[in-house]
Amino acid sequence: MDTAGDTLWTSTVGGVDKERSETIIEAANGDLVLLGETASFGAGGDDFYLVRLTATGDTIFTKTYGGPGTEGPGGLVETLDGGFFITGSTQDFGAFISGCYMVRTNSMGDTLWTHMYPGISTSWGRGSVQVDANNYVVAGSTVDFFMSANADFYLMKYNRCTQSTSTNILSVCDSLLSPS
Repeated sequence: MDTAGDTLWTSTVGGVDKERSETIIEAANGDLVLLGETASFGAGGDDFYLVRLTATGDTIFTKTYGGPGTEGPGGLVETLDGGFFITGSTQDFGAFISGCYMVRTNSMGDTLWTHMYPGISTSWGRGSVQVDANNYVVAGSTVDFFMSANADFYLMKYNRCTQSTSTNILSVCDSLLSPS
């Protein structure tokens, strides 16, 4: 919008089935990058849907990530090299119920690597930060249906070089009752 409140431009991206946006970021060069989900494109079910637009709304690329089950988008950050790190959930790739799904792309959305962290029973990544060239910290939630139906926060530090993870599950009740 301009200072008078008039719309400067609009853009619509999608297909014949449902698309839903989850988050948007501004890339370092001023492009707009949206993360959502699509049922119109991809491998089946709902897949991650990454869309990059110019600052004036012209589509640069659209990409999908996922398998035949359902993926749910959670978080998107631009990486130090101008690519993207996407987090969310998946019901594919060996997840028990659903697992935290991570996708690393280059600046044009081409997949560099993916990783699924299965969690306890169901888990999903909601946001992340890149700590350095190979390390990411993912924040999310996890539910262990065998112990309780209540969700807990979790933090996971992921090292791409060693593909190692370290997690810290925080009980919602504990985090509210115990100041840190």
